[in-house]
Amino acid sequence: MAKRARIKGKGAAIFLGEDKPASQQIIKPVKQYTGKTANTSKATFYLPIDLIDDLEDTWLNLRSKYREKKVAKSEIAKIALEELIKEWKEKQDNSILVKRLTGK
Repeated sequence: MAKRARIKGKGAAIFLGEDKPASQQIIKPVKQYTGKTANTSKATFYLPIDLIDDLEDTWLNLRSKYREKKVAKSEIAKIALEELIKEWKEKQDNSILVKRLTGK
């Protein structure tokens, strides 16, 4: 009895009729804007959908208005957090952050 043909690494090629397994196909890397600073870390935060929509709208408006600049959502979030933390350090209990968190 003949050995069964190996299918490991072929993925969709089996169904699409492609000859080469996935490991032999040329894959183009996805280019992604990573910002200018090399000393960054990825973080995950849970945000309300409305806030994400507002961020998306702001990002699209900035991109269309300032076409010569690269605008990233991460950069917008970074600036917003920097300003919020700066204001908190200056005003402490009278800061927007404390007022929003405590409801006062």
